[in-house]
Amino acid sequence: MHGSLLLEDTKADPRFMNAKDDNEDLKDVIREADDLLEQFDASSARPGPPGTPPRPETKQNSFQQKNSRMKTVSKEMLPRLEAIDKLVSQGYQVKKNWDAIPGLVGSSGVDKSVLVSSPAGFSWIAFFFPFAVCTQIKEWSYFYVVGSIFLAGSVFYKASGWDPAYAISIGIGYQYGFYYPYLRWLAIQNNKTEMDKGTSILLGLLLSFACVIPSIIFEAIFIGE
Repeated sequence: MHGSLLLEDTKADPRFMNAKDDNEDLKDVIREADDLLEQFDASSARPGPPGTPPRPETKQNSFQQKNSRMKTVSKEMLPRLEAIDKLVSQGYQVKKNWDAIPGLVGSSGVDKSVLVSSPAGFSWIAFFFPFAVCTQIKEWSYFYVVGSIFLAGSVFYKASGWDPAYAISIGIGYQYGFYYPYLRWLAIQNNKTEMDKGTSILLGLLLSFACVIPSIIFEAIFIGE
């Protein structure tokens, strides 16, 4: 009886109640500490320092990291390739018709010409030196396209008496000014190795002469006096 009364008095004692509350608070603190340690262990298992935010990705480093060959791209060409990359992310496809002429295909399957209103813009270096830039990326289709056009021009010259050679040269430069960014983009996507500039110029000049030999022969036979 006295033991029971003593226990009841102890429970009613405020000091006993405060000690009980402190004990519960201590248990809560221990549980929280255990949770923090578990989270720390989980973050330590991941690669890299915990809590380090990812490096912000800019346009230039994001596009260059996709392909190591982007290091050879000039500052002027880079925005053109980024514009094409953006079109592809929107559902367009870049393809070559007859394995030579680049074009865009939308998600609806409709072909879109890259001349005049091309989102990638116009390359003046390709306008003045199409033979060199196409040789650099090993776009050999340029030479059989040029050879075919000049041969057709020679046939027209025979039929009309007007030599379209100068107009053809300007037209080819105009076309490849628009075509070249897409051809360069495709070359990068296909991991083509590029030639150095000096070799590209020399070999391009040689191939340019070779591809117009059929038209020279045709004119020598049918037009030459």
